[in-house]
Amino acid sequence: MKSSSLGFSHPMIGARILPNTKKDLGSLAVDPVFKGKGIASNLVQWGIDKAEKAGLPAYLESSPAAVGVYRRLGFKELRKLNLLKNDDSHPLTVMLRTSGSAET
Repeated sequence: MKSSSLGFSHPMIGARILPNTKKDLGSLAVDPVFKGKGIASNLVQWGIDKAEKAGLPAYLESSPAAVGVYRRLGFKELRKLNLLKNDDSHPLTVMLRTSGSAET
C-alpha cells in the first residue's frame, strides 16, 4: 500500500482512496464465551454510527467467519483476497458500507 498526504493506492483492490473519505473499522474479536450475544454487532454499529455522523462510508477487511455479520449490517463485498503472512495464506474480504445503507 502506498501512502501520501493525498491519499493511498491499494493495488490489491484496485482503488485510490483519498484521506478523510472513509472510516476504517479496525480489528475486532469477541471471546467465544460471549459469542452470540450481539457484542460484535453492537461494536460494529458504534463504528457505523461514527461513519454516518461524519457522512463517510465505513471500510473493513473481514475474515470469512465474520462476513455474515458485516453483510447483515449493510456492508457490501468489494473483493476477496488471500493475504500471505509467514508463508501462510489467510483469506480476507474487503468490505464497504456507504452512508445510509440499509441492513440486508
